[in-house]
Amino acid sequence: MRELSVLYDETHSLFSVNVGTIIYDYILERNRDMTLRKWFYLFTTTLLVGGLGGLLAGVLLLMADQPNLPDMSGYDWWINLRDFFLAGLLFSIVSQAGFFAYMMLNFIVRGVLRTNTWNLIQMFVVAIAIIYLEMVTFSETSSFVHYILLPLAIFLFSWLVAYFKVKITNGQALIPTMFFMVVATTFEAAPSLRGGAVESIVVGILPLLLCNAWQILKLTSLVGSPASSDASQKAATPARK
Repeated sequence: MRELSVLYDETHSLFSVNVGTIIYDYILERNRDMTLRKWFYLFTTTLLVGGLGGLLAGVLLLMADQPNLPDMSGYDWWINLRDFFLAGLLFSIVSQAGFFAYMMLNFIVRGVLRTNTWNLIQMFVVAIAIIYLEMVTFSETSSFVHYILLPLAIFLFSWLVAYFKVKITNGQALIPTMFFMVVATTFEAAPSLRGGAVESIVVGILPLLLCNAWQILKLTSLVGSPASSDASQKAATPARK
């Protein structure tokens, strides 16, 4: 019993040290430039982006409803746009929760798997998400264009965001950005996609895409790119003679 107790104490101590080291390295070292003010800035601006995305979705849907458009009064416009704006705020909260969840998932998995293995898994999950989007939009009466429209739009928008992410960081950001934009958006918008209604899909997808793109791109300017951080560390380190 004494040997088991000693083994438990040593294991518990080792586990505590490793977890503490991981938390310290992730929070204090890798994100030491991310102050509370910057987090609050990211939170409030993402809320604004989500609200504007909801307004944009609302305007598009209202303009598409041509038969009822002439009968709408100013009060009707105000009520509808207000509801769309509040819906955008709600989806922005969902987007931020998904963003932080992905950052923790990415950090944990990269500590267990090699980068190449994790990238392959992310690419595989992206393909599954695209197939899921095709299944959601599929119906016997829909045309081929309607069948691929939603997956293609999300994929192209995600590729555009990943392109700019690579421009401001490095090539290693391509697959993680694509994974976050496609998979996270699909997962976050799942309740809106299940109904199959065009209105719910537009109101759900558009704010989420804008919020996810804003967060993944803005985070780099808030904490600095890995390349710039490495360069500054090398410049600050004196050369050995």
